[in-house]
Amino acid sequence: AVVAIAKNEAAYLPHWIAHHLFFGFDEFHLWINGTTDNSFAILKKIGNVVPNIHIYDGDHLLNKCKKKKINFQEEAYAHTLSILRANGDVTYALFIDIDEFWTPSTFDGSVKDSVRNIHADVISFLWHIDVPDYNRAVFSEAFEEKCFLQKDMHVKSMVKLSSAVVRCHIHTTNVDGGSYALGNGLSFPKNGNSTNLNTEDFSKVN
Repeated sequence: AVVAIAKNEAAYLPHWIAHHLFFGFDEFHLWINGTTDNSFAILKKIGNVVPNIHIYDGDHLLNKCKKKKINFQEEAYAHTLSILRANGDVTYALFIDIDEFWTPSTFDGSVKDSVRNIHADVISFLWHIDVPDYNRAVFSEAFEEKCFLQKDMHVKSMVKLSSAVVRCHIHTTNVDGGSYALGNGLSFPKNGNSTNLNTEDFSKVN
């Protein structure tokens, strides 16, 4: 499953969903909050063709988080994790944003290859950011024959749902005694330990 929060992202949701379907994701769990566009209507239409789209109204949860002064994004992830584990149909969950695309380095294969070949509780994928190009056409393809990208230190992570998950964070997940790997299969070059997780140690690669 892929999990995301969306605010006024209607123009981008179809492409984002199609991309991740192509690369082997089976379920989409989307929290819609603070939205004034037609995201709900768009997702309902897509849901007529793609049945495994789950939509949550995030405004109620956001208001609760504001009152408690806790992180809305992490709470949305925690709620989704509980839902996924209760349903039992999904083995891994990836937490990303609508302007982020999970993509294999060879542009071949699927996310299932990663979870099949990398034996870890948390698999973290390196971030690559578009180099700004103001001559690029609006709504052009996310990927073209030549992409100019800048490697970032941060990662986004996928967690095995049968693991002893303690807490989902924005870039990583705290798994009690868990094993952490990068998307190339190498062990995460961590500075701390997974039991007493310092999220900074597992959120980026220096």
